[in-house]
Amino acid sequence: MAIRGLVFDVDGLIFDTERVWQRAFVDANARFSTEFDETMRVTWMGRKDSEIRDELNRNFPELDSEGYRAHMCSFVNNCLNSGDFSVKTGFENIVAYAREKGLKLGIATGNELSVVKMLFEKSGLDLDNFVVTCSCEVDKGKPDPAVYLLSAQKLGLSPEEIVVLEDAPSGIVSASKAGCKPIMVVDLAEPTEELQKICLAVCYDLNEACSVLEKIFAGEGNA
Repeated sequence: MAIRGLVFDVDGLIFDTERVWQRAFVDANARFSTEFDETMRVTWMGRKDSEIRDELNRNFPELDSEGYRAHMCSFVNNCLNSGDFSVKTGFENIVAYAREKGLKLGIATGNELSVVKMLFEKSGLDLDNFVVTCSCEVDKGKPDPAVYLLSAQKLGLSPEEIVVLEDAPSGIVSASKAGCKPIMVVDLAEPTEELQKICLAVCYDLNEACSVLEKIFAGEGNA
């Protein structure tokens, strides 16, 4: 089936914001005297904050989970509001290529819409080109497929017509379960063998992902 849409994750994919969350994680661990490691934080990438809080409450009842996550979110919000982030290499290039090919553009994110708007405004990027879907619009966040199914519905496309760009393992699984074609653009989480099996491709920046799209449209890739 022909590719007619391109949907982006946000944190760690469009913007170099996963490193801000990583710093917030380290700071919260020090503040709350926890010893959570990076492996745990990676499982939170792309997920709804409410679901992460529920998981912490279940697994660590002795922890002030609300305070811990509130501290992390406050740390991140302060950094983002001060402009302490950057646009990932190749984003504007791949958007230009997608528009040239007439693809519908979407965003599917665990962020609130207000955060997405702020990130785009501070970066001088035009959000009007994108149909935005947030996890707060669905009952379950990534890795559940709901957010990508809703994104496809908003774009007026079937999931099989959509390539998804994701850096988070939960997002790759979500897109695959929805029936989309995920490309993993590696940021802080390396692809496991299981993730590689469900990815159309694994890339290390958005320029490389754009090359994958070019091969698909040239008939050299298997979409």
